Amino acid sequence: MFEILNGLGLKVMALSKMIWNPILYALLVPAFQPLPVPSGQFSIGCTSSLHIDNSRTNAPFDELSPRELMLHWWYPIQQPAKNTPPWNYMQENVKLFEGMLATHFHLPKKFVRDLLQIKTHSYDVDPQNTTPIPVIIISHGLGGFGESQSYIAENLASHGYLVVGIDHTNFSTVSTFPDGRVIWSDASLTSPNATTVDALLQYYSQMFTIPQRDISFVINELVRVNSDPQSIWYNKIDLKNIGFVGHSMGAMAGTEAARNDSRIKALVNLDGWLPGFNSTAPLNIPTIVMLADKSKLKLMLGTDIFKNFTVKKFEKYYDQVKTEVTQFCKKNPYAQVKVVTGASHLAFCDFLLIKWPFTEWVPSRHANWFHHENAYPIIRDVNGTIRKFFDRYLGR
Repeated sequence: MFEILNGLGLKVMALSKMIWNPILYALLVPAFQPLPVPSGQFSIGCTSSLHIDNSRTNAPFDELSPRELMLHWWYPIQQPAKNTPPWNYMQENVKLFEGMLATHFHLPKKFVRDLLQIKTHSYDVDPQNTTPIPVIIISHGLGGFGESQSYIAENLASHGYLVVGIDHTNFSTVSTFPDGRVIWSDASLTSPNATTVDALLQYYSQMFTIPQRDISFVINELVRVNSDPQSIWYNKIDLKNIGFVGHSMGAMAGTEAARNDSRIKALVNLDGWLPGFNSTAPLNIPTIVMLADKSKLKLMLGTDIFKNFTVKKFEKYYDQVKTEVTQFCKKNPYAQVKVVTGASHLAFCDFLLIKWPFTEWVPSRHANWFHHENAYPIIRDVNGTIRKFFDRYLGR
């Protein structure tokens, strides 16, 4: 992620002398299109919190410290007060990137801050529901972060769901903690030294057990805060109706977490399947697997993870994934598959909102992966499918 920001920074620096031109400034800033307006009847509250799992260490990254996770919460509220400011997307991370890029490229901090802003529809307001509501956990992909599925989270919250996004420390681009600590993604995860498909799959099969355990820990935390009279979530969570949405790594981890944790009642897998880690055995809960458009998948070639893959190797890998997903769905009476037309792998996170010309300025091996000519129709398709799925199976 920082490599991509670095590539963007070099281009933006070349234009920095023109940022005082109001027309150019309006065209360039921000680098992201706004999050789409949610389709539900509720306004949306948002907050974040730190949670510590003292039952395990943060091995293999840190053998001495417990595993710590930041959680991001979205939930339905009534219309906030007129002058309530919207939630700042990635507010702590933006502060971090703002300082780094401004210093590195000698750019005004305000310009960098404005460049990285994404308009949200959420507000820093406490939850207001007086009866328990269903909860949906979201788990990001490798190199994502706890807010990187905000377009999905906001829409679900607007329809009456509590949504909890996990920031998988060491697997996310960067995790920032309330005490000021910063933990970047581990380089071994984003640039593995695997020269064969089998070696890559074996490596990730071992590492992805960590986010898998994160998911069950988060459910334990939902139980804890729901029973704590001092918590803002006291008696506000319907623990009998827990859903899950995962993207890429998060989908891989969540699919297997659901096999071992019966508290997950319905699952959405967004383009995430790892042969050797994910089992084709029946899951026996309502499941939908949403896949990227096959025509877009080759755009992943040349990225750090697949840097040693030829087209032939990647096609073989894709065919193996498709075969296993088909087997999984045939064995699971509650499973279905949907291919999202026009969507690349990154269409299931907020990165598809990066706008032109920034899609053309990222490093060349990433550029086409980010580019989506029709971002909002893809979002409507994804959001509509997910919301109808949970409305059916979580009893909204």
